[in-house]
Amino acid sequence: MRYSGLLHGIGIVLASLVIAVSVRAASDLRADPLTSVMPISWSQASFRIIVSPDESKLEKGEILFGMKKLNDGSIVAQSMGLIEATPEECIRITTDYNHYTSIMPYTVESRIVRRFRLAGEYAGARAVDFWARVSVLGFQTRYLIRVVNLANDKSHVYRSFWTLVRNPASVSGCKDSTGQPCENDLDMNIGSGKFEPYKGDPNRTLSIRTMRIKGKNWVQRFGLCAGCGNSMQEVTKAIRIAVMKRH
Repeated sequence: MRYSGLLHGIGIVLASLVIAVSVRAASDLRADPLTSVMPISWSQASFRIIVSPDESKLEKGEILFGMKKLNDGSIVAQSMGLIEATPEECIRITTDYNHYTSIMPYTVESRIVRRFRLAGEYAGARAVDFWARVSVLGFQTRYLIRVVNLANDKSHVYRSFWTLVRNPASVSGCKDSTGQPCENDLDMNIGSGKFEPYKGDPNRTLSIRTMRIKGKNWVQRFGLCAGCGNSMQEVTKAIRIAVMKRH
């Protein structure tokens, strides 16, 4: 009995350690609002779901989409589409954060809370802490994310990636449109975007967007799963429209 009790006690301690490590690992994926460091790397945000894209469909204007459900309840999704514009034009549109309500679909409110240069890995890269509220199929989500932009003007390749900012209510001046402190409705929102010349043509851009997202409850997770594909494809369509309006 003594050995049984001892083993049981050891089991509880080990289980507690595993839970603590898991919680800390999940927390480490979120940015600290008091620092200028990105807690994740580009490789952690640029998942590959569409392994062999159908170029014939892309060139017909179709937007490719792939999605997987992971065991932890999160969704990993990716979309690809061609845009008849330069990568520079595309990145200008997607970094116009304060005007997302008039550019991006489903965006109800958006604004930049802070602009800064990144410290640590990717030091000097442009970054923003960006507040948004979106509504997809009647489901609304709110979040504060840290977005890092990486530019290679020589190759005309522009990358961005993001993750949630921890405890946004603690951020001075971060209020929603009703004056309430900002709040994250999601457990996870990690993603990336990439614009690159399609087949070396600087006037045609291949847009690749990836996302790993997780809601806090089953209702929200259902809504995210149901609306993810349509919303990601609509983003590419919105960029196409915005480019045409600016020409």
